Amino acid sequence: MFVSIKNIDKTIQVKTQFNPDFACAARKIGGKYDYSLKAWCFDERNIDLVKAALLDIFGTDGYNQSVVDVEITVKKKILGEQSPIYLGGRIIAQARGRDSGATIGDGVVFIEKSPTSGGSVKNWSTKVEEGLKFKILDLYEGALKFLDNDESIEYKIISKKSPHDELQQLKAELARITSRIAELEA
Repeated sequence: MFVSIKNIDKTIQVKTQFNPDFACAARKIGGKYDYSLKAWCFDERNIDLVKAALLDIFGTDGYNQSVVDVEITVKKKILGEQSPIYLGGRIIAQARGRDSGATIGDGVVFIEKSPTSGGSVKNWSTKVEEGLKFKILDLYEGALKFLDNDESIEYKIISKKSPHDELQQLKAELARITSRIAELEA
């Protein structure tokens, strides 16, 4: 998952994929980034503010982990001016310069065409062209509100998963493995 939240010793530790909006919000509510933990740390008394910031940026409060897989078609070219392209709180594509090309974000799969880089040497951009199709896997269900408000794309939900579904799958797998171990020991 891309967002995790833990309460440890009167501190809230939050791990997320980098997002400049969250970094700004975290600083405003007294968050400090701990490089050794690779997590933002907050006073536990600010839990409501932390959860609100996570909801506003990632579509989850760190506790509700229901996710969907979506397929997206780009209707209008999307540019990231000297920055990555974010959608639903996630990095979709990221260039590092005009001629660098663009790398694809975690949990993103391009179906037709690929993101590119362009612009000038000093004013480069990350580009996702019109007509491009891609999937975002394990997008927090709450982040769909961001897709609903984005006129440059259209999307459809491919599948939906909840933590309960994953738990049931793991229990079934554990039962199969336990049964197989018993067979081998006999």
